[in-house]
Amino acid sequence: MKLNLILFLTVGSLLVSCRGEDILTSCSPGSTEVIVQQLIKAQGTVKQYGSSNQFYVEVNKCSDCRTVRPNPPGLSAPISPCNLPKSFQKDGLTIDFSGIVRVDTTLNYSVIDISGVPLQLTSIKLR
Repeated sequence: MKLNLILFLTVGSLLVSCRGEDILTSCSPGSTEVIVQQLIKAQGTVKQYGSSNQFYVEVNKCSDCRTVRPNPPGLSAPISPCNLPKSFQKDGLTIDFSGIVRVDTTLNYSVIDISGVPLQLTSIKLR
């Protein structure tokens, strides 16, 4: 998997942008996945699951969150970015981001344990 990142160092912030085709290869949706939410201009905190190498984002604020369709019953897990750049994989890091939340329409979320709802990041920068 190849993910091309363009890094810009600006006064006090690091901006990471991904080309559209690269995002899709790093977060390839299954044929049964649908978009349930678009997060635009969101603010959050990167959190680490215990001592694992897995991370999720706790959304603190979202200026423009668009619900495309309701979440399936039982789906209340945090969002887990499938393309979180290594440089952002730090517990407690505060970020500004945008992305797309997808769910699998074939899963019964009320009876399974998932670590997080898949989030495909479209932009991310340090706060």
